[in-house]
Amino acid sequence: MTSRFSLRQFFFVTHLWLGLASGIVVTILCLTGFLLALHPPIEQWINRDLMIRKDLGETLPPDQLVDTVLKATDVRFTAIEVPALENGAWKFREGRDNTFVDPYTAENLGQSRPFVKDLYRTVFRLHRWLLLDDEIGRPITGAATVIFIVVTLSGLFLWFDKCRKNYMKGLVLRRGVGWKRFNYDAHLVMGIYTLIPVLIMAASGLFWSYNDTFKAVSFQVLDGTAAPAPPPREPKKEKEEKPELLTRLPYQAIVETVNKELPYFGPFTIRFPEKGKSEIVITKTPVARFWQVPARDELELDLSGQVVKRKLYSEKTRAEKFLSVIKPIHVGTVWGNFTVVIYLLASFLATTLPLTGTIMWWNRIRAQRRSQKLLKERKNREVSASESS
Repeated sequence: MTSRFSLRQFFFVTHLWLGLASGIVVTILCLTGFLLALHPPIEQWINRDLMIRKDLGETLPPDQLVDTVLKATDVRFTAIEVPALENGAWKFREGRDNTFVDPYTAENLGQSRPFVKDLYRTVFRLHRWLLLDDEIGRPITGAATVIFIVVTLSGLFLWFDKCRKNYMKGLVLRRGVGWKRFNYDAHLVMGIYTLIPVLIMAASGLFWSYNDTFKAVSFQVLDGTAAPAPPPREPKKEKEEKPELLTRLPYQAIVETVNKELPYFGPFTIRFPEKGKSEIVITKTPVARFWQVPARDELELDLSGQVVKRKLYSEKTRAEKFLSVIKPIHVGTVWGNFTVVIYLLASFLATTLPLTGTIMWWNRIRAQRRSQKLLKERKNREVSASESS
């Protein structure tokens, strides 16, 4: 047995059994990842009448708009998202829920269509925790992701070992072959085409399963330093203990300051400060476009709308920049629609890999059983022939 053969057998056994062990969870993660990547365009299309309003001329001044909305409702909003487009609806946030407001009339347009919102919350919980409790589902999806990375890398070795003399047979589906051969070719070809996107998705997904370790490795590799200590966690407050928020803010001055300090095209969010605090936190992200990273900038303003502190993406360290865009990297919005389309195709095709791999394994088992059966029958015939003679 040569060393090359031994190494190939090691990777083959690793790829086979780890793939079988994690196949169901990986299929769920890939399928739900595909659906979550579809969420933004579907939500925008279904709610297009709420998000983009008919141009009626001049929009209301920000102070008048916000004051009208807050006086007309008892909802405890926590933030406002100011749209990038002048005729875009303002979003008044209450946790994860958004209430759309017409910028021309201050009319409350309601929330996102409930079917899409509720459906994708379920898909999100399935993707993150398999619909289980956080403490149970997170370790399972985290372990399955690590296994999937190992399976993918071992599959890469096996692909090169198989196709090193003729790479085209690992890149093209052949015609006129039987279904077993087609299944084998599909596993080989789809595996290599989806390899880079799924590796990026899987590796970045570890941020949520192993947050502290992921941050520590990122800072050590990219900056050569230890990760900063996380801020101490405040004890959870009961619902009735939620602090009162300051909503009377100089919105016109805030909008002018943000447009001056961060003049690029993109929406920004105003978070209501707690009463007694004087910092208004503003976050702005450019609209994701081809080869443009959605790098978030943050400003802290005082109660007059003047800048107190800047936390700009351009001034962050390499590790801080990487971690600040880890979600766009994971979901595929990092370079706009270009990477979204690639991720959609990769996620969809990756759902077939556990299935085609399982079919290959089952065909192999059946072939071995048939071979053993034929060998046993042959031996029985030889024994019968020798006894008769």
